[in-house]
Amino acid sequence: MTMNGIVRVENLRKHYGGLAAVNGVSFAIAESKITALIGPNGSGKTTLFNLITSVARPDAGAVFLNEHAITQWAPHRIAARGMARTFQITRVFGQLTVWENMLAVARQRRDAEARARAQELLRLVNLWELRDQFAADTSYGQQKLLEFARVLMLEPRVILLDEPFAGVNPTLAQTMVALIRRLQTEGKTFFIIDHAMTIMMSLCDRVLVLDYGELIADGAPADVQNDARVLEAYFGSHREKPRATIG
Repeated sequence: MTMNGIVRVENLRKHYGGLAAVNGVSFAIAESKITALIGPNGSGKTTLFNLITSVARPDAGAVFLNEHAITQWAPHRIAARGMARTFQITRVFGQLTVWENMLAVARQRRDAEARARAQELLRLVNLWELRDQFAADTSYGQQKLLEFARVLMLEPRVILLDEPFAGVNPTLAQTMVALIRRLQTEGKTFFIIDHAMTIMMSLCDRVLVLDYGELIADGAPADVQNDARVLEAYFGSHREKPRATIG
């Protein structure tokens, strides 16, 4: 496995008490590609995202962005360098309007530029008509789109999406899929966690699979779907029940 990429992870480890949430994980993310991170519930996916973006600090290992070691950087510094993320549970500012949510992250822009960019992005995600509505009063799927659009205000090169399709109706999910594909053609790099496997297997160029904090598979979607270790992780006899589906 090559270790060249816009994002590089080397031997990341994170323990919580006796639990190895992430256990010696290494990989690299290719620029301008869409990479999936899947695995049964509790396999360490969100913990890995948190380590990459410094929401949590690893016990060992390193993260590189464009060959810069960013392991000890603060999250806002990583975002300024060009890597931003959404969260599994949306973090919109509920008591601000949709419009105000967009402008709240635009401190480095001139007012006119920020407003123009916010309008462009809200139109792109079909939220322009809701711009004066409080974010808390929008649907969960609309909040997912708002959080995504707000991330784009930062103009990141690398975008990490944590369960962007969870709880989102099919129409909004397809809006998000189309947006991701459009942004990829513009050179954006995506790293995505989700359990919507039909979408993930058709959307992503490459799939990484975690189980009990360890990387057990890495390859093209068709190969991963037929990998014996992946099938065991999801459907093995030692599981009480399947924790998800893989296609």
